[in-house]
Amino acid sequence: MRLLDYLKSMGYEPINGAYYARIDQWRSWYQGKVRGFHRYSIYNAGKRLPRERAGLNMAKQGCEYWANLIWNHECFVNLRDGTADKVVNDVLQDNDFWRQTNVLIERAWALGCGAYVAYNNRGRAVIDYVTADSVFPLSWRNDDIESCAFAASYNEGAKRLLYLMVHEKNPESGYTVSNYFFEWSKGGDLRPHPTPTGIMEQYTTKKPHFAIVKPNIANNIADVPMGMSIYANCIDTLKSIDLAYDGAKTAMEIGRPRIGVSSNMIGVDETTGEPIQVFEANDIAVYNLGMDMTAKGTVEVKDLTTQYRAAEYEQSLRAQLAVYAQQIGLGENAFKWVRAAGDVAKTATEVVSQNSTMLRAMEKHQNGLRSSITQIVRAVLEMQGLSTEQEITIVFDDSATRDKTQEAKEAWQWVVSGMYPFWRYLVEYKGYDQKDAMEIAAGAAGGAPLRLPGDA
Repeated sequence: MRLLDYLKSMGYEPINGAYYARIDQWRSWYQGKVRGFHRYSIYNAGKRLPRERAGLNMAKQGCEYWANLIWNHECFVNLRDGTADKVVNDVLQDNDFWRQTNVLIERAWALGCGAYVAYNNRGRAVIDYVTADSVFPLSWRNDDIESCAFAASYNEGAKRLLYLMVHEKNPESGYTVSNYFFEWSKGGDLRPHPTPTGIMEQYTTKKPHFAIVKPNIANNIADVPMGMSIYANCIDTLKSIDLAYDGAKTAMEIGRPRIGVSSNMIGVDETTGEPIQVFEANDIAVYNLGMDMTAKGTVEVKDLTTQYRAAEYEQSLRAQLAVYAQQIGLGENAFKWVRAAGDVAKTATEVVSQNSTMLRAMEKHQNGLRSSITQIVRAVLEMQGLSTEQEITIVFDDSATRDKTQEAKEAWQWVVSGMYPFWRYLVEYKGYDQKDAMEIAAGAAGGAPLRLPGDA
């Protein structure tokens, strides 16, 4: 019995397995080598010859770009209660949350969705970061997945095992979490396997101990709650990008200098009878034309170099990159690598802050991620025996849209003129915590000279 069939036998109605074929297609573009496109064959001289097309792997580049915009180490998870804040952030640090969330976003944007899954492992709060092919929605309301199964495969000696965790929403309140283990045959069939020692087969929770992460865009591929790849509607554009890049690479190869010379340019040593190469033997630009291709008895040198149409390929590639960037919400200039004549050089902050398309899409994606992180933080609070009904704030990095250096200069002038509290300046622009900042500000108010921290 296969996994989807097993879930159906348990009374669930998982989404159609055909959707996972879509995920496989998106993964092949994310990996950068798509069978039938990057790996193909041509028929030449009666033979089928394998070929490999060069590509820029812009599918991954787009997802990586979005992941770095949305989440990085300048983002914070803050709780109003100081004790809970420390406990939660310790758990997140212990689970490599900041780096893994960035990776999870990249993969979720590539494959349509991902998930945080929290559980207790011998007293330690653990967060797994799950990709779309291991997420199996069981019930949902609108696009909100309420019950879900998560699968993971691993090896135990020579056996390949499948671990299935089912989070089922109860009719009244809370969740029931069930753990199942199977032996997994090469054909994908499952046979029940004993639950390992120390793992509870079933337990209940008040809050969901999982949170789905996905691009905050409507799914026009299928009516499912899993979301879709950020480039699901851009496959033709990805092909055009790689065709232009491969064309430029091929043109460069066949357009390199080639010089044809007649065979009588190769002399013969009258003593040894050995041929004397007039040109350097290892010169890849020189080709022997043979006597039958030249006038008899003449010495000929012919330029066989073909024209390299660099401008046409570069123009096509630039245009396709602009189309792709626009399609995935980054704005047409996200992958612009050459400034047009007369353009004024801009900082990275200026490029992002002046890109209204990107800003709107970034805020929309961050709103979706904020809900997911808040949900998994509440799961951690419950696992640690703390109140789950408290204020949680997710602070995103806004350095890409703000020039903080200029803001700090302006704020300092406000401080000097008495229009802005000194302690707030220290917190906002110098990284002090509020207590230390207020002590420094109190010292200044008591007669100490007002100066920037660190000034001589």
